[in-house]
Amino acid sequence: MKFIGGLLVAILSMSGISWTTLNSTPAGPPGSCPAGHVVTTAAQLTSALATAVPGSVIDMAAGTYTGSFKATVSGTQTAPITLCGPANAIIDGNGLSHILYLNGASWWHLTGFQITHGNKGLTLAHSSNDTVTGLYIHGTTGAAVHVNSFSSDNVFDNLTIRSSSAEGFYIGSARKNWCMYSNCLPDKSDGNVIENSNVAGAMSDPIDIKEGSTGGQVLDNQLSSAGSNSKDWIDVKGNGYAITGNVGVSSRKDGFTVHVILPGWGMNNVFSGNSATVNGPGYGFYVQQGAIGNTIACGQTVIGAAAGYSNVPCS
Repeated sequence: MKFIGGLLVAILSMSGISWTTLNSTPAGPPGSCPAGHVVTTAAQLTSALATAVPGSVIDMAAGTYTGSFKATVSGTQTAPITLCGPANAIIDGNGLSHILYLNGASWWHLTGFQITHGNKGLTLAHSSNDTVTGLYIHGTTGAAVHVNSFSSDNVFDNLTIRSSSAEGFYIGSARKNWCMYSNCLPDKSDGNVIENSNVAGAMSDPIDIKEGSTGGQVLDNQLSSAGSNSKDWIDVKGNGYAITGNVGVSSRKDGFTVHVILPGWGMNNVFSGNSATVNGPGYGFYVQQGAIGNTIACGQTVIGAAAGYSNVPCS
């Protein structure tokens, strides 16, 4: 969703209307699920995930599916595996660690349903080329979406994330966890795309991109840090990311940021066409000293950033 020149954000800010109130309704799936194998219980869902083969379509009926669910088989580019449900099909983790866990499960399509009440909402590990559309993920104690362990080229489109006690999207893994997730090597969870999504109520960063990750895109998202502990909306510690067309409101400090956790990372990221209504003490765009090759385009919308447009020259 794009706002020309940030005009709408500016109008809302000046009028006192809550941006998150206007955008609080989950987006829901675009259209109905394809015909497939219908499941109605948690046991049936567990079985369907375990026995899926390339081309399988699993349709969740409306209702609540309680437990932790895992997929470990892959589809193919020409025959992906689909897990689909209406907005009132709810996967409820009941406080468990992983609510929906794709582990070594590539070429999946996930569409339309809810994920709630657990630690990690949706986890992708060793899983690439997955497409996730129209999910509503809320009420997690960990990251709503965690992409790690060399999970690349996944697309997250039109997700709604609310009430995460940690991050909204967490891409890659922190250096201190590389021995846990990536055999002590940089976690090259590369080329992932986050677009057209709406994140609010995450107590940490709405989008956190870790050192070790390269070449992703963050496009046309709506992000709010109102009421959270986050000091920014998007914290990029990886390399070569395109951050374009995003609208952020209400940050405790800065808007869009780049940080250096490890030498050689936090480099060559491009920020363009974004709108930052910070209403805080920091910058619209902040690049930590030592982060080289980053581009902050001039002419982006920055409102209410007490420190100014950017701490580095725009171009």
